[in-house]
Amino acid sequence: MLKLEFYKLFCKKKILIVLLVGIAAEIFLSMQSRSVMFEGFNPKVYRYYMEELQGEYTVEKQTWIEQEYERLQNLISDEEMYEAQYKRNEIGAEAYRKVSGDIKTAKNRIRTVEYIVEKSGYYSGVDGTPEYFYDIGIKDYIENMKMDVIMLVILIIMIAPVFTEDHSCGTVPMIRSSKYGTGRLYYNRLTVVLTISAGIGFLFPVLEFVTKYVKFDLGNLNADIRSLMVMENSNLDMSIIQYLFLTMATRAFFAVVFGVFVMWVAVLSHRNIVTYVVTLGAVYIPYFLYSYMNRGMQDLMLCKGLGGFDNFKEYHVMAGIPDAWFGGVVYGMLAGGMIWSCGRYVGERRR
Repeated sequence: MLKLEFYKLFCKKKILIVLLVGIAAEIFLSMQSRSVMFEGFNPKVYRYYMEELQGEYTVEKQTWIEQEYERLQNLISDEEMYEAQYKRNEIGAEAYRKVSGDIKTAKNRIRTVEYIVEKSGYYSGVDGTPEYFYDIGIKDYIENMKMDVIMLVILIIMIAPVFTEDHSCGTVPMIRSSKYGTGRLYYNRLTVVLTISAGIGFLFPVLEFVTKYVKFDLGNLNADIRSLMVMENSNLDMSIIQYLFLTMATRAFFAVVFGVFVMWVAVLSHRNIVTYVVTLGAVYIPYFLYSYMNRGMQDLMLCKGLGGFDNFKEYHVMAGIPDAWFGGVVYGMLAGGMIWSCGRYVGERRR
């Protein structure tokens, strides 16, 4: 019966089309860079200095970049002086052209170097082994790790009909009169829900990672996660690649919770449209109000767990539990309650 439930799901062309279109859309969106740096930032200049500083942070490297920043500042501040000296014929045309070129280069580099000085100051206070490397690609990836609407829509479209189709086709009385039409059928379909949710929930973050890894320069993934300034409030002691797999596992867990929620609404409502509206609304209304909530409320929002980055970007505790795990504990209990509720509902209808 379990194989039959999977077959009934994947033999539908529309399900396969939705899945393939969703995968294609996920890959396309993952190929887009969304990072917006400050005005005056130059990626080529940043890459040059990161290659010069590459490796673990040291006081010597911080001193060197601070001296470089001071040299650029002095060049820019002395621009009028060099111009006046040239007009008074105190320096020749060749020397003036050279110093003008140096000043132009300094103006092009100053804001980027200022950022690296700020970054070095951050590194000096990090309890770990931060490393210099070209991190624009990985920074863009991590800080834009948001709730995946494509994944949620696919989960709803795949899961809802598993529990509503019998009602729309009018086959419920016949199924309930059969030997395995309630209890065993429910557990088989629950297995389908958990498998699909976990599979899709892990597949889409992996697709996002692989696409960005191929398309962009993600830098040194073995570096300490605290090498990224976007993680300055985190207490995680792990590498970037370990952090990425942690977020993938977290998003997969909350995808399972969402899948169970879809199942619960579908079992109670018997209608696809109601399931679509209720489940998406329950996730997206808090998502749009997220920035207006206090920290405690944010920790209880499903959109935070589905987002990945928001779970680990800073550290605080809720009810004595680290915020990164608090949502998991709460939603794990809720998912268990919804599974029990659905099972009880099915059992009561049988009697």
